[in-house]
Amino acid sequence: MGPIATSTLIALGNSPRFIGSINIAEFFVTITETATFCTMTGLAYWLVITGPIIGRVFAALLAAYIYMKAAAKALIVMVGALITAFT
Repeated sequence: MGPIATSTLIALGNSPRFIGSINIAEFFVTITETATFCTMTGLAYWLVITGPIIGRVFAALLAAYIYMKAAAKALIVMVGALITAFT
């Protein structure tokens, strides 16, 4: 979901600041997946569930910091490079 939506937003000429809306959507998808996983398996695998949640929190904090400090043009270059590297 992320690379497709991000590249579409950039191609439409939107500000790189709109990319955060994709992160918010992915956060809610992760919460839903976690709730489903807990419902289906119970809390027997709570360590498996906790790891990705903690990782998401740190990744979101790092992304917010970079967003706040980076210039719009630098964000466009970084996103373009990441999309090219990972697709």
